[in-house]
Amino acid sequence: MKLLKRVIFMFVAGELALGIGLAVGSSAGEVEAGVNNWVLADSLDDLLDNAKYAITFEGDYLIPGSYNVSPSNGEFSTATAVEANAWTFKNVGVNQWRITDGTNWLKNEYDGPGGLRTQNSEPATYFTADLLEVDGKGPRITLSSSYEGNRQITRAYSEGYYDDWRSFASSSTGNELELYKYVPSVLETISIKTPATNTTFSLGESFEHAGLVITADYNTGPVDVETGFDVTGIDTGVLGLQTATITYEEETVTYNVQVTIEGTIATALEQATAYADYVMTGIGNNADGRCLAAIAALEAEYNHLSEDAKSEFSTNEGALFVDARIRIAYLDSWSASQSAGNSGIFAAFARDNTPLIIIAITIAGTMILGSIFYLRKKKENN
Repeated sequence: MKLLKRVIFMFVAGELALGIGLAVGSSAGEVEAGVNNWVLADSLDDLLDNAKYAITFEGDYLIPGSYNVSPSNGEFSTATAVEANAWTFKNVGVNQWRITDGTNWLKNEYDGPGGLRTQNSEPATYFTADLLEVDGKGPRITLSSSYEGNRQITRAYSEGYYDDWRSFASSSTGNELELYKYVPSVLETISIKTPATNTTFSLGESFEHAGLVITADYNTGPVDVETGFDVTGIDTGVLGLQTATITYEEETVTYNVQVTIEGTIATALEQATAYADYVMTGIGNNADGRCLAAIAALEAEYNHLSEDAKSEFSTNEGALFVDARIRIAYLDSWSASQSAGNSGIFAAFARDNTPLIIIAITIAGTMILGSIFYLRKKKENN
């Protein structure tokens, strides 16, 4: 029944297009790498199976790729480096490592400076790591091949001759590397940093969340996000308080949105229908324990109805409107019994709908008498 009423309401709304408002924006992607994604390996314990490392030397890095000559060089900065700048270390024995970019494998099977190459299948050789203390720099790591000569990976530069990565003899010095472990960003929670500019919408108004900024808390630190998240759960064709859900990388956070008749351009029938729904399925539904608050909210929205909408609500003989008027009459009569007089708009409405009050009171009385009869019969049966 509720779905049928909503379909009818949407049809009547026509070009006003009352409906669910969704945030415009693509689904969130991975956060860009940054300084917190890179941790300097200053211990052999920092070398882990299948972890990724940027192989660097004094601000340069060994670019992953396929090489049939000595590998190329690039400038390295933890502030701008990305995951693709790293090689994966595969453990094949105690402190024995094979190094790959996923397609190409580093090897050193030539006993000379130019012996550093790659191949597209996993080699038989491996690299052994050693930790050295370098004056003024702290702990640094060397990587020595298991091939003849045990040559070490290092960066070499000679102006006008070469500018690349090579292998030097294990007996040489100055080959200590800075290995930076790549730590993937994992989203832990999100929160609202700056609320949306508008959190109150008129009936039928297009939903938007301009000004909304969230903070995404990653294991590597917080990041402020202005786009790329979805905001769902708001139907501006339904009156009352609603919950907007922000979703970003499968994490969610919510905030409240109010939909009101005030300021709407909806037709009289659209207003009256939305108001009747508000009475029957919105705040007027299951109002036990909060009748006064429900009456106040219903009265506030009733005041926002246009005169034609009020007339439509008061006279329409559709089942939705009749049921809504009976419920209001009941709530209003209850409210009047709880306070000294009822001078609100519903007092006048109730006077104009005296038969409805009688119906409501009769229903309530019947329920009470039925309950007493049931309890008495139960006691007699016991």
